[in-house]
Parts: sequence; C-alpha cells; structure tokens
Amino acid sequence: MIIKLFNLTIGRALAAEDSIKLDLNNIKTIDLSGGAGLQGSVTSLIFAFLAATAFIGIIYSGVMMITAGGDATKFAAGKKNLIWSIIGIIVVVLSYFIIKFMYSLIGAIL
Repeated sequence: MIIKLFNLTIGRALAAEDSIKLDLNNIKTIDLSGGAGLQGSVTSLIFAFLAATAFIGIIYSGVMMITAGGDATKFAAGKKNLIWSIIGIIVVVLSYFIIKFMYSLIGAIL
C-alpha cells in the first residue's frame, strides 16, 4: 500500500527525470527473524525507553523545583533528582555507544 502510494506521488515525479533511478526492491527493513537484527532492535528499544525515562525525570525535577514555593527541602530534592536524571542520561548514552562499539568490534573479529 505504501509503495503504491509512493509510486503514485513521488515515483511519477522522479520517473520523469532520466538521471534518477528508483529501485524499491532493495529497501532495507529490520530483520526480526533472529540474530543480530533482533538483538540490535531490542537494545535500541531498551535504550530509547531508558533515555525517555531520564528525560521525564528531568521534567519532573524541574516541576518540583518550580513548585517548591520557597521551601528549601523541596527545592533541594528537585535539584537532587535533576542531577541524577542528567547522570542517568549520560550513563545511557555512554552505554549505548560502548555496546555499539563492542558489536562492531566483535563483528570485525568474526
């Protein structure tokens, strides 16, 4: 359905140009049949969830700090949560790149 819609709209415009070749048979998809494709998809989903959770933590911490109303203990709790949320994002990003590096290293060895 999507390929037909693409052909009707953009494909026709591109087909009028001789220098552009359109080949929809070599579209890459996520391989969920097993192996590295599934493993890469699962790790990407896990890291996306963790990053979104840390981002929500930053927003929640900001709301805590704004609504503290001059109470030093509530403001300090919001500040502590903000610091830990930022540390969480840093850990998620670093671990994501370390795992991607290890996948490429293992793939180069094998």
